Amino acid sequence: MTEKNYDLELSSKVYDYYINNEVGHNDSCKKCKAFSEQKGHPLHNGPIPIFHIGKEYQNSKVKLLFLGTVAYGWEGELNDLFFTANKQARENKKLEIIDIVERRIEELFFARKERMKLFTYLRESSNLLFDDNGYSKIAISNLLKCNSGAIRNHYPQRVFDYCIKSDFAGNLISDLELLKPTHIVLMSSDYRKYGRYIEIIKGMGIKTIMLPHPSSSVKGSSLQNWKQHIKDFTEAN
Repeated sequence: MTEKNYDLELSSKVYDYYINNEVGHNDSCKKCKAFSEQKGHPLHNGPIPIFHIGKEYQNSKVKLLFLGTVAYGWEGELNDLFFTANKQARENKKLEIIDIVERRIEELFFARKERMKLFTYLRESSNLLFDDNGYSKIAISNLLKCNSGAIRNHYPQRVFDYCIKSDFAGNLISDLELLKPTHIVLMSSDYRKYGRYIEIIKGMGIKTIMLPHPSSSVKGSSLQNWKQHIKDFTEAN
């Protein structure tokens, strides 16, 4: 059997929360989807709980979690597949989806294609920190677990609130309680929109910074700046 390059046990625990709490179908999610549709951005795809947890993540002194804003992609075949009535079928489907997502993220991470700026930045910055073993040491996830199929983030503030804040679904809070990251990099420079979530995370005692998304053209978004900021961030006391 081929050794997996991800932490299946911890990934299963993350997914179990979503299954047990019927994420995508519970009251908060129904309200979120209704609100999104009303605003013209119906959430067709997801939820995808997490993109990647490295097989050595839990044993790393620096547990670095990269957070995107929206779980883009996964159109069609992954929608609601693990919400089945039969317990064993649900478990099998969960393991299948974890493997599908992990294999796709691994493929992108190591693709070395110019158009894959996000994964180039993740690969180069994590390899700098972890002696070319970045993929095994990091975790990758998103604030918003569903998407509308669009590649641009036009989602209203309240949609993020529904998915993240503990007085709604609280999905991100559950993720962080399970992942126990020591450091988080939120891949956005929009503090006005995402600052409230940064404060929630910091309130949990987790060191957190915001860096411009790799696809951004704003100042500070170069690969060299990214690598240096993350190195300084993780090495600071």
